[in-house]
Amino acid sequence: MAMRGHSPAPSVEATVYDFRAHAPSSTPLRFALRRLAVLALAAVTALAVYLSITLESPAISPRPRLDAPRSIVVAPGQTLWDVAQTYASPGSDWRSYAARLGELNDLDDGLQAGQRLRLVRPGFSSD
Repeated sequence: MAMRGHSPAPSVEATVYDFRAHAPSSTPLRFALRRLAVLALAAVTALAVYLSITLESPAISPRPRLDAPRSIVVAPGQTLWDVAQTYASPGSDWRSYAARLGELNDLDDGLQAGQRLRLVRPGFSSD
C-alpha cells in the first residue's frame, strides 16, 4: 500500500572529487629531501672524523707558554708533577715535560723546598 502524500525520495547522484589524482606527485620531492638529509649527515660525519683526527694528531705542536718563567723556587710540598702540570704547554704531555725537567736539572733525589728549578721553555733552547 502506498501512502498518500509521500513520494519516494528523489535519487541524488554525488560526485566524489579525488584530490590525489590531480595533485602533483610528491615522490620526487620526498626523494630530494631524503637525499639532502643523507648528504647533510654524511658531511657532519666527515667533519667530525676530520676534527677528531686533526685535534688528536701529534703532528700539531702545542703552543709554547711564553708567560712561563725561566726558573722557579720550589715551594714546600711541591712535586715535580705539580710543576710539570703547571708549566707545561697547553695540550702537551706533562709527563714528558716532567721527564725533561728532570734531565735539565739533574734531578735524581727529587725536589727540595727552596731549590731553584730551571724550566723547559718550548721553542727555546733549554741550555
